[in-house]
Amino acid sequence: MATITTRTALKDYCKRRLGFPVIDINVDDDQVEDRIDESLEFFQQYHFDATEKVYIMHYTTQTDIDRKYIDLSQSSGTANTITGSNVVTGYATNFASEFTAGYSRITIGGANRLVVSIANNTSLTVDSNFSTNNDYVPITNETDSNAIIGVNKIFSITDSAATVNMFDLRYQLRLHELYDFTSTSYVNYVLTQQHLRTLDMLFTGEVPLRFNRHQNRLYIDFQWGEDIEVGEYLMIECWKIVNPESFPLVYDDRWLKRYTTALIKRQWGINLKKFGGIQLPGGVQLNGQQIYDEAVAEINDLEEKIQSYFEEPPMFILG
Repeated sequence: MATITTRTALKDYCKRRLGFPVIDINVDDDQVEDRIDESLEFFQQYHFDATEKVYIMHYTTQTDIDRKYIDLSQSSGTANTITGSNVVTGYATNFASEFTAGYSRITIGGANRLVVSIANNTSLTVDSNFSTNNDYVPITNETDSNAIIGVNKIFSITDSAATVNMFDLRYQLRLHELYDFTSTSYVNYVLTQQHLRTLDMLFTGEVPLRFNRHQNRLYIDFQWGEDIEVGEYLMIECWKIVNPESFPLVYDDRWLKRYTTALIKRQWGINLKKFGGIQLPGGVQLNGQQIYDEAVAEINDLEEKIQSYFEEPPMFILG
């Protein structure tokens, strides 16, 4: 059997598994499409192969300091095209060396805008919707607005060795304990750093995060402008859906194929149930209820298996 790499191939496979073309499958094509969408949604909700851990880097600007959360969704506004170096002050003509499409942002007329695409290294397309005052700054790198389904943590990317306060304990520790890395043991330094980290966890704790996938807004409950300053980077650890259009092998997942077939079979049974008891020529009698009951049993079995065998285990709560 050939590897299934498209939505159409998955649809044809499921119909053949139900008996097509030997048996007429009484399901409309739009109903099949809906069942495939439902199957992918459930697959992405529970299967560990349906999501991946990604890291999004965010450059902090003054606009971020003035606003209070980060939007992880993709804006769907119109685009503006900028050509030449004289339009954006301070940037070279070779836009490809200055920006990365989907990740970089520039400030034009006081508005923070996402770089959508770069053409021939000289034409820059930016999203015009990023000029709205919604008290957040978008940092998307996905075309699917629902691609990010969870946020684990954030990392402040700074140089841990760059301490300007001479009265800081870490500065004094490096000054007196690690003045010579070639002859000094770093065992005491490592143990002391672990002790300081434990104290920090006890009295300060992790930075509180609030994220809801239906809002696509990441709230970071710290002191904007103090805990994070302009010019610093934030690394956001997220869980992202594996898009089957970008990674078509998703369609060939064994559980997904069986579950999609069961959903289409249930729809077939629903369509035929209203003809129950009708006698066809030749003595054949339609039995949509039996098809429906078999499909429901298969669906329940598959949903139990995905939560038992393919779902990521829940995180332990430590305290």
